[in-house]
Amino acid sequence: MESDISEMANALRGIVAPDEDDVLYAIVDGAQNVELAYEAQQLFGHKMRMLLVGDSAPCMADVAPYLITIATDSGYLERWAMRLWTSAGILLSSPADTNTLFDHLREIFKTKDENGQHFYFRFYDPRVLRAFLPTCTEEERALFFGPIRTFTVEGEKEGELLQFCVDEAEPKRLNLPRAEQPQGV
Repeated sequence: MESDISEMANALRGIVAPDEDDVLYAIVDGAQNVELAYEAQQLFGHKMRMLLVGDSAPCMADVAPYLITIATDSGYLERWAMRLWTSAGILLSSPADTNTLFDHLREIFKTKDENGQHFYFRFYDPRVLRAFLPTCTEEERALFFGPIRTFTVEGEKEGELLQFCVDEAEPKRLNLPRAEQPQGV
């Protein structure tokens, strides 16, 4: 099974490998798998920032979304591969520095409706993002993507990944074999 995970992670690296000028990032949904966020920092030394800010942030640490900068050769993608198809988060690539990306993500995370009511948009949930992006107009997609080149999310079917690009209305559908899940993950 360990070789299955390594094979899956290597295939994932080939799919999400950023362009030369881009950086690979993850947004982990703490409400789904906060351990995946903490592993990035504790086991691999990746930088991690909570998208929630303010007085309530410490109370929400176990359910908050986390932005993580990923080194593709660190071994973290093996951890990610073990959690695929559990809605643990999304991967994205961007040429932007972490602060610029963080500011953009905060803008799309904390939003308001037509009545001015503030709410958090759970775009980092793969189920939400794969339903939302196909409904966007070209202009809405450009605003939503901002400095982001690609979003990669798990598809509805096991083994399917969807990769959204700002200039394409439909996602690329990519196949990735699913490894058997270890107990307790």
